[in-house]
Amino acid sequence: MQDASVNFLEVQPSTVEYLEKQGIDVRVLQTEQAVKEYNALAAQGIRVGGVFHSTC
Repeated sequence: MQDASVNFLEVQPSTVEYLEKQGIDVRVLQTEQAVKEYNALAAQGIRVGGVFHSTC
């Protein structure tokens, strides 16, 4: 069994750079915080998408 607080899915810097060059605001967060951020932005009417790693 792995400790999820230590092991997490890493986003490659090149992926973040590519998305930002496309004008996309990128936020890399732990799942719990990402869900809160997603919901807060969506509640403001901001178009938002997310990729959530949930197999651990």
